Order: sequence, then structure tokens, then C-alpha cells
Amino acid sequence: MKHLIKTTMLLLALLLLAMVSCSGNQSVSNSGSKFKVNGIYYNIIDSNEVEVTYKGTSYSQYSNDYSGSVTIPATVTYHGTTYSVTSIGYAAFDYCSSLTSINIPNSVTYISSVAFRGCSCLTTINIPNSVTNISDGAFLGCSSLTSINIPNSVTYIENSAFSGCSSLENISVASNNTNYDSRNNCNAIIETATNTLIAGCKNTTIPNSVTSIGIGAFGCSSLTAINIPNSVTSIGGWAFQDCSSLATISVASDNPKYDSRNNCNAIIETATNTLIAGCMNTAIPNSVTSIGANAFSGCTNLTAINIPNSVTSIGDDAFSGCSGLTNINIPNSVTSIGDRAFYGCSNLADISVASDNPKYDSRNNCNAIIETATNTLIAGCMNTTIPNSVTSIGNWAFFGCTSLTAINIPNSVTTIGDGAFSDCPSLNDIYCYVTTPPRCEIDCYINYSATLHVPAASLAAYRAAPVWKDFKKIVGDADATNRYHHQSR
Repeated sequence: MKHLIKTTMLLLALLLLAMVSCSGNQSVSNSGSKFKVNGIYYNIIDSNEVEVTYKGTSYSQYSNDYSGSVTIPATVTYHGTTYSVTSIGYAAFDYCSSLTSINIPNSVTYISSVAFRGCSCLTTINIPNSVTNISDGAFLGCSSLTSINIPNSVTYIENSAFSGCSSLENISVASNNTNYDSRNNCNAIIETATNTLIAGCKNTTIPNSVTSIGIGAFGCSSLTAINIPNSVTSIGGWAFQDCSSLATISVASDNPKYDSRNNCNAIIETATNTLIAGCMNTAIPNSVTSIGANAFSGCTNLTAINIPNSVTSIGDDAFSGCSGLTNINIPNSVTSIGDRAFYGCSNLADISVASDNPKYDSRNNCNAIIETATNTLIAGCMNTTIPNSVTSIGNWAFFGCTSLTAINIPNSVTTIGDGAFSDCPSLNDIYCYVTTPPRCEIDCYINYSATLHVPAASLAAYRAAPVWKDFKKIVGDADATNRYHHQSR
């Protein structure tokens, strides 16, 4: 009997080994519907189809898992079933910065969102004539990609599909594509039916037949100059975001919707006097009343800007990512400043508000913008000293201030808003000598490795308080008042 059992177990082991050997280099992940064959991971879509995916249970679990040259097969066999590879899944090659080339088979019809995001060494890609859909951000940040050709099979391309492809110089669409074209060798993708330019590059020339520029159409840092023809009457949000090398912007003088008055190197919506897109050489005319959302977003080479006394509002993210900007002055005319207006201005050292501004102030030369009526600090910088009259630190106030190394939170502060100190990786010391821990939104801090200095008598309270308790190192200072004033000088 024992001999029979041993023989049976041996036969089972040999059978299992044979199954593995016949199916190639295969393994199953914990998810059950995911498997690996010859170094590529797949998700089972249905009984006949799979999509290429990432290793692990989330796209961020393993970084740079795919590298070098990768060839995706048209079919893959697993446990005796042969599947057709029909799509590149969500974030499948996300931030695989060592991926140099990819061969996509003619079986693939769909390239999902952010499929090749951050593949900075991917220089060429051949989109086969089977692909019909390219999702949003599919090639976001493929910074080495120089050219792209859209085959005639593609019927749908989502926003920002090629945003951040900073080396992209040539874009072409197959002449028999019924949905898109690159008329007049314009080096852009145009939606034929609507005459909307949805993706451009360094060498784009906007044809005079284009009526709209789509959302995020030019996420191209190498773009140096652009001319808006008189046919364009609609420009989508983020159209020129991250165009850090853009030096010249002009609008045709007979355009009925937009202008670049006074050779200002900007696009202004004529009827509303709103500046919707600027560049490193923009001079804001004195007739502009609003700086629109994302107007200078990602303009890293912008080093100085004068906001004239005609401007009454500054939109959300208006100067976000302007890392070259060192100082900003808010005139007395500005009565509205949007969220994250100066997010990511990492070298911003001086902020001032005109003394007669009715809505905002920078009391005590604090290098910050404070909403006067509510005593809320809404924007700070690396040299901010928070006045003792401030009761709230607003949402996103120091968000993206990468040069901020220390901050003193005075005992007048009772609340700290969402994202107030998020993305401040150099923030090493926080001095908060408020006896009762201020109420914090859950995402107000991200860098919990900073040392938190609190009153010794309140040490237990901070260690128990929401958000504050997440700091890894909390130090109780016995002489909190004197230490705080010393740090403030």
C-alpha cells in the first residue's frame, strides 16, 4: 500500500512537471486572473483574450520591471488555453525608464491609459494597423520619442495621449484614416470632423482650417514658437502646459476670439481680457483683467513677471510649476486668487502684496499672501515667516515648496488645510508650539519623517492627535516660547 501511494505521488509530480515544461516559462500571480509567460505579465479578459499588464497587484509595486527591447506576441498559451493578446492594459509599462523599444503585434486593438507613461528611453514605437483606440496619457512623458505615426485603423484618441513627449518632432497620420489627419504636413493630429487639433509637437504648424485646439494638445517642452491662425476660436484647458521652452506666441491680427496685443507673447481672450496662455517672454498688458487657470503652468524658464494693476483675478494653478520664478508682487487690484496658484514655484523667495490691497496682505513682511478678513495664509514660499495673527494655513499654501527646510507655526493657528505642506521633501523641522494641536486635514503633510517640535507639556496630546501622531519623531521642548521666537528671527 505504501509503495502504491509513493508511486502515485511520483506520477503526479512528474505529470505536474510535464505540464509546466510544456507550457514554457509560466507562473501565476496572487490575483488568479494574472499570469506570466516569458517575462511578460497578462490579465485574462475573457475566455479568448488577454491584456498585457504590470507585475504585482498594483502598477507602482514594482518599478522598471520591463527593460530593453520587448516583443509582445500575438497569442499566448497558458494551461492549455491559447489567448489572443488584444490590448496593452492600464499602466502596463508605467515608468519603465529602461524600456528602449516595444514591438506591438497586429492583434492589439486598444492601448490603455498611461500604458507607456514615463518610458523615458523609448525612442521609437510602431503602432500596428489593428489599433483602434489610444487612451488618455498613453504615452505621457516618453521623452525620447521623436516621431509617431497614426495608422488608418485608429478611430479614437483621448486627451493628452502624447503629452510630455518633449523630443517629439514629427507626427503623421495615415492618409486613409477617416477620423484623423495631419493636413498640410502640419506635424499634428487633427480630428477631421471637428477640425480640432488634439496633439502637437515641436515642429507643429497650425493649419488655417483648424478651429479648435484640444485639452492638453501641446504638452511639449521643446516647443519654442507657436502662431494661432484666425480660424481658431476655441482653446482647451492645459493646451500649452509644460511648454517650458516656449518663447514666442502670436495670434493672427484678424482672429475674432483671441489676440496677442502689444506683442505680449501671450494668448488673450479678447472679449473677457483674460490671459489664457503665456510663455517665458510674456509681458502682461495693462488691459488684462484676469490671468486664467494654468496660464503659465509648467513654464519653468519664466524667471520674472509683472502683474499690472488692471488684473483682478488669478486662476487656479496659474503659475504652478514655474520653478524659475523667484519673486511675485500682487497689486492692489487683485481680489481673487485661485487654488495652487503658485504650486511648485520651488525657488520663490519673495512674495509681497500692495499695502492698499483690500483683500490680501503680506503683513510684517512675511513673504506670504494672507486673506485679510479671515487671517488665512493662502500662499507661502521658502522664506515665509508666519505672523502670529494668522489663524489658518489654507489648502495648498506651501504645496510643492521643495526648497522649504523649516517652518514655525505660531500659537494663533487653529487649522491647517488640505495639502498645505504636501510635496515639501526638504522640510526637516516643524516648530508647532500651539498648546492644543491645530486641526489638520488628513493630507496636509506628506513628509512625516520631519522632526516635529512641540511644547513639552503637550507632547502626549500631539502623539494622540489625528495627523500629528503620524510623525515619526516628535520632540517636546520645555522652553517652547523662547525657542519659537529665536527661530522666528
